[in-house]
Parts: sequence; structure tokens; C-alpha cells
Amino acid sequence: MNLLRTIILLTIVLSLMACVQPKVPQMVATGPTFGEAQTPAPSNSSSPPVLQIDTGGHKGLIMDMAFTPDGRYLISAGENKLIRVWELETGRSVRILRESLGAGSEGKILAMALSPDGQWLAVGGLFDGSGDEKTAIRLYDFVNGQLKAQLKGHRGAVLALGFSHDSSLLVSGGFDETAILWDVTSQQRLHTLSGHTGHIYAAAITKDNQRVVTGSSDQTLRLWQVQDGELVATLEGHTDEVVAMAISPRDGTIVSSSWEDSIHLWDGQTGDYIKILANSEVNANRLAFSPDGRYLVSCTADGLDSYCHVWSYPSGKKVVTYQGHDNIVQTTVVSPDGQWVATSGGESNEIHLWSLREGKLLKRLRGLGGKTFSVGISKDGKALAWGKSLDNQSINQNQRGPLEYSFAFPTSDRPLGAPKALLENGGTGSLQKTDMEATPKPVLVKAGTGSARSRGASINPAISQPSQLSTQKGVEENFLRAQDKWNNWSLGIQHGAGRWYQSILEIRHQGRTVANIERSATSGYVHNAYTFTPDGQRIISGGMNGVLSAYNREGKKLGDYVGHTMEVMAVVVSPDGRLLISGSADQTVRVWNVESRENLLTLFYGADGEWVAWTPTGHYTASLNGAHMVDWYFTRGADKAVDSATAAQLRAHFYRPDIITDVVLLGSVEEAIAKAGNTDFNLEQLASR
Repeated sequence: MNLLRTIILLTIVLSLMACVQPKVPQMVATGPTFGEAQTPAPSNSSSPPVLQIDTGGHKGLIMDMAFTPDGRYLISAGENKLIRVWELETGRSVRILRESLGAGSEGKILAMALSPDGQWLAVGGLFDGSGDEKTAIRLYDFVNGQLKAQLKGHRGAVLALGFSHDSSLLVSGGFDETAILWDVTSQQRLHTLSGHTGHIYAAAITKDNQRVVTGSSDQTLRLWQVQDGELVATLEGHTDEVVAMAISPRDGTIVSSSWEDSIHLWDGQTGDYIKILANSEVNANRLAFSPDGRYLVSCTADGLDSYCHVWSYPSGKKVVTYQGHDNIVQTTVVSPDGQWVATSGGESNEIHLWSLREGKLLKRLRGLGGKTFSVGISKDGKALAWGKSLDNQSINQNQRGPLEYSFAFPTSDRPLGAPKALLENGGTGSLQKTDMEATPKPVLVKAGTGSARSRGASINPAISQPSQLSTQKGVEENFLRAQDKWNNWSLGIQHGAGRWYQSILEIRHQGRTVANIERSATSGYVHNAYTFTPDGQRIISGGMNGVLSAYNREGKKLGDYVGHTMEVMAVVVSPDGRLLISGSADQTVRVWNVESRENLLTLFYGADGEWVAWTPTGHYTASLNGAHMVDWYFTRGADKAVDSATAAQLRAHFYRPDIITDVVLLGSVEEAIAKAGNTDFNLEQLASR
């Protein structure tokens, strides 16, 4: 099954369960540097504050992007529940808007659009609240960052958004198989466009404001009248789900693509089929025209073929191919001057800015994190290890890459350690920065009345390519990995019914299957990583939804370990069976109590060598500059933006290496806090000082 399709379906199925020069928007800022005055967080938060780490980039799939009209900034939004505003001259993220702090899929952004006049930012996804608040479109004043309205009407997650050329209209398409046309000024619904029999992945308004075009998983596009919402035509010809669509600014022709291998052209007034523009060689999941309509960009949704093509329009002649990403290319936009293309994707969810006509990379917009592909624990149980390099040649589900870093657990006579690199000499050693100036420093960026820390992706050259820190076999042998065998028992993966890949975990005894554990759309689709506990009595598996689950050998589910926000990539259990270690695409390593299933500790380690380790209660320890990544966020209700406080305000109360040490030793956050004392205070009151 196509990986991108799997990810999209997983997210939306979970949703059922649950011309003024643009300024940098005054959204939820990452906060000023230490000592700077700031606006206090409110004291009427509707949910407990949550500690978050700002790595300077996205930690999940980027689902949509948009250039500001002047081309100075790029806006990106994605599955890791936030929107970033990038200053293209410096390549730094200068603003953040966080949509939600909830667990699981709550807060994931699936669609975003900026109005052509730069005033309005529309956001769709899975949000806080009840009833139709969860799937309401959130409409922001882009200049000042204020949430102006919730556009309620969809019964499922919104998957597509598009403004009219004059910024007066907004069209949305969703999981509920409907599209809605909105009046932006009055923020009222004009028409509900019903007729599709599948999810709507693409929606746009023609330049003359006369037509709405929608593309659906039912393999059709539909053309509607703006004036009365009536159907003009159904565009049939695709043989798979329509996932991308664009309208030519040159002649109004509709261009569409599906999971098949061709790009189709349709008449924008009648809906009549014209021709196939080009064979895209692999399925194109995004299409974007240059502003003059002379070029069309298409990008692939297949992780094995991660490239973008630029086509001459209307000839269909290939102009250039860009192959800079190392995995799925998820989003594509062209700059207002038509000179540059921004694409997002790859293993690290980077944004690449490259020249439209030459395909040359100008710069990467990225943070300091990377997916955790492997985890291990020392045979004496005194240290965990992890790696961020993917071994594409590995056929072992539980051996996706080498172990590259280690973190020593505390003991009764030794405090908590700091992350170290596993060095070539077979031991471990502290990571030494060869260029201290390579470490990003907080930069105060002023825009309008607000301010924000700008966190860039300056990477320590000593550790920017972790695969260069190769380890000898002797080092690997000091660590345990996931165990898929125990005595006469073993674990194996099988494909499920239909298109679900690796969805069945087989439990075998003496070669005979005694139980099958099948993951579905509501339980994470696949068994991404799995292991026996050391006593062989339990099995722990991680899925694409970020949830780990424990089972007995008969396949009965015992409970869940909830905390990761992206797919689980690796697991291992300590030799004494007390601790579970997991690594995830959310760029963290987590430590859990196996018995209670409590998340004890979360560790983030950046490409610059800075790190933070924290508890669910917000107590943390960190390297000196790692503390600059720490913020606390307050959800004030579904109709309000998220607010924040920084480590500068709260360090005296929450920088607690002693609590972190005791959490690991005691295996309980509650017990560690009780032992520590001096923890009885109101976080929101502290933040307001």
C-alpha cells in the first residue's frame, strides 16, 4: 500500500474518533530569550499546561505550505500540531502557532491556506473542543495572529482548503465527502456541495470566481457553480483516487492527478476532458502552477521515487527534475515571482527551496531533530542507546539502523548522565563541539508588537552526520535490541486483508501460530516494532499512531503506552523487565514503566549536541543551550489560540535534575515528585509573573 495514502487514511479515520505588505504574524511565539519581558500567560486555562520542545523545525509530516504575497516568508503546517513561519532570507523559523496540545491525533493540521491578499490564514484538521468544534476550520488574522472565527459545518476532518483570487471566498473539502463554500468577510456558509462518494482531497476556486473544483477519492472531480452551488459537471477518467488538482492561471484549465501515473487536463468551464498532459512516471500527490502559468510542478508520493518534475505548460515537455529529498515529497508550492519551488518531505521533514528552471537547491529549512530509527539498552541495564540513521538495506523490522548515542541511567551512587556518542574505539565519550559557533543561539526577532526566539538549524559539524560516528561490532554487542524470539516462542509479521501492510503480528510456539494480533485503521495500521519482555510472558508492539500496546502470549491486549505523537520505530525492554525504551518518528526517545505503562521520561537530542530530558509533569534537565528549547503551553479553549510561557519564567521550579534522577530510580513520576518536595505551586500563576 502507498505509504502516504496509509498515513492520510490513518489520520482521518482517527478523526472520527476523536496587499498590505505581509508582516510576520503575531501568533503564539516561541517566547523571548532569557530576561526579556513578555506577555503573561492567562490564568484561565481550560487544560493543564504542557511542556513542549521547539527544535526549530517540524517533527512530523508537513501537510501544507504557502508563500506570503511578497515572497519573504514561507508558512508550513503539519501533523506535529503547529504552523511555522520561515524567514527565507535567513532560513530561520521566526513564528509558531500551536493548534492543540492534546494526545494522539488531536491537534494535527491536515490543510492550510493563506489568502492571496495575505490577510487570512485558514487551518483545517483535528482540534480541541466538542462536537463540530473538533472539525471546524480555524480562521486567523495572519497579520496579528488572532483567531477570528471557527467555521463550523464539516462532520469530519477538513482535508483541503482554497481561497478565491480576490480573497473573498474560501472553499473547504473534507473526510465527510462534502465541500463547503464560505464568505470570508461574514464568515458564513454560502453553499454545501454534496455529491461526492469519497473523501475530498483537493478543492479550489477558479480565477473568475465562477466555479469551484473538487477532487475526491471516488476517482472523480466535480465542477460547481459559485452562485448557487449547483453541480455543473462530473469529471470522470481517473482510475484511482484523485489526490491533487490545480487550476492554470493562464487559461483556467484544470489539471489533476491520482495514484495512477498520469496528469490529466480538463476544460475549466465545461469540465470536458482535454488530454493527458504527461506521464508523471509515479503517482503525483501535489501539483502547483507557476504564477504565469507557464510551468507545472508535480511531486511524488512514493518513498522509493522521491523526486519532483517541472513541466512546460501546455506542451507537457519535462523541463527539469529535482531529486533532493530522501523520501516522500508531501507538499509543493511556487514562489510569487515564479523563481523558486518549495517542497517538503524526506526522512527529516525538511523544506527544500530550489530553482524552478534549473532544479538547483538554494537552501534547506529544517530543525535540529531527526527520526529515531533504533533503540537499545546495555546488557547491565545502566544505559540506553539510540540511533538516527536508517539502514535501507536492513530486512529486520527491529534493526532499522545502528546505535549511535547513549545515555547513562542514574544509580544509587551515580547521577544521571548526559548523552554521549558511541565512538569508534568501542567505548563512549562526550560529544565535543569542534565549532562552538555552530551552536544556534537564541535570536530576538521583532515584528510588529510581538517577539519570538528564532531557532535555526545550525548543525554541529562534528555530529551533523551521525552515520559518520560508526560503531564497531564490539560496541553493538554491549547492547540489547528488541527480542523477537524467546525460548521456543517467536514473533513474525504478515500482511493483513486488503491493502494493510504488516498489520498482523503472529505469535508462534515451536513454529506453529498460536495467535494473531491485527492492527486496524483505529489501532495504528501496522506493527512497526515489537519485542518480547525478558520473561517471555508479554509482547509489546508499536504502531503508526504512536501508541505502544502490551499483549500476553495468547494475543490478549493488556494495555497501551500513550505518549508518542508519530509512528513508533523501535522498542527494547531492560534486562530486568522494569523499563521499556521506545524511539519514534517524533524525534524522541521515551522511557516507560513496563508494569504501570507510565511514561517516565522523554529525551530529545539535537543535531547541535544540545538535549533535554523531561517528565510528563514538565520537570526537566537539559544541556545549557538545550534549555532554550523548552516552553510550556496553555490551552485556553477551542475558540482561543494556545498561549505559552518560557523556561525563563519557570526554570527555578521546573529545572529539577533530582526529580529526573528519581523518576528513573523509582519508576514513578508521582513518587519522585513526592520525595523531592518544593513542588506545590500553581504553574499558571508562576507563568503570569
